[in-house]
Amino acid sequence: MTMCADCSSQTTPESESFDATTMNMKIQMQGIEGDGCMTFTDMEQALFGTLEGSKTVARTLTRLRLEGYQEDAWKVVLGLTAYAYKNLNCQSYSPEAMLRYLNQRPLREIVEYIPANVEELTDSVLNAEVVKDSETRWSSDRARDAYMMGGFSLLALVFAFASRSR
Repeated sequence: MTMCADCSSQTTPESESFDATTMNMKIQMQGIEGDGCMTFTDMEQALFGTLEGSKTVARTLTRLRLEGYQEDAWKVVLGLTAYAYKNLNCQSYSPEAMLRYLNQRPLREIVEYIPANVEELTDSVLNAEVVKDSETRWSSDRARDAYMMGGFSLLALVFAFASRSR
């Protein structure tokens, strides 16, 4: 039995329950400095730069293929890293604990983080910038041409009226 310093009540050890998995994951924190936060790149390296990380990717790829997905390994690595970054970063979990957690996640949660067709996305972004640039240039050239035509038309009218009055 322990005494609560704030409220002067007594608690029994049974009321102090902790999730053992969570406690073990937090205790196993190794190699992560400060508050346990990592950059995306550091997390990717910590998780998948080891043999256990490679096994996690292989397991996930196998599970995905069994469900009919045909994803590249690098996309799966990015998806798993993004999932871990979003859900586990800054919680003081060790990379090993994060890998165990990722292995237990349902595919529907992980698939959301796997990038779609990156080549098409890159092409559309690059084409959009080129199109916008050429559209801007085309519209500015067109506006300048319109002003020049208006100026020449006005000049022609002035000459016409000036030559007619003599």
